[in-house]
Amino acid sequence: MAAPMSAEDKAALQMQCAGDFTTFCAGMPPEDGPETQACFQKNMSKLSPGCQNAIQAYKKKG
Repeated sequence: MAAPMSAEDKAALQMQCAGDFTTFCAGMPPEDGPETQACFQKNMSKLSPGCQNAIQAYKKKG
């Protein structure tokens, strides 16, 4: 399990990944739940570089 996400991390991820979320994970719950995480994992290679970087930075903290 990853560490709880700080508000700062969450804001960075949401800012960097909002477009990717809409493209790849539309219809998923907007909160960072297991379904959303799984969707991003599944589409990692297609996500924007900024979103990939935000996810990797978050994972390193966790």
